[in-house]
Amino acid sequence: MPQSVTARLPTSEELDAYAHEQWECFLLQLISSGQAEKSTSFSSSMMRIFQRGLLHQRDKEAPRLTESGFQFLVCIMKLIALLPLFCVIYS
Repeated sequence: MPQSVTARLPTSEELDAYAHEQWECFLLQLISSGQAEKSTSFSSSMMRIFQRGLLHQRDKEAPRLTESGFQFLVCIMKLIALLPLFCVIYS
């Protein structure tokens, strides 16, 4: 890969930090209906879709994570954990 391209690429540590920050923001928005402190690139409509698919709420109870929602979040965490390895392999 040309030096001019690789000089602009983030390091695996930077990608890992970014992924964790985005994950944290996603989780905060998921459980707080978009009241997270940091702004993210997640649209409100996308977050509503995730909330409807991953959370279940009865009457006036607090939302609870569904079984499929839990499985989805575990899969995402596994992908985030593999991100640094992916960067090393393809760098």
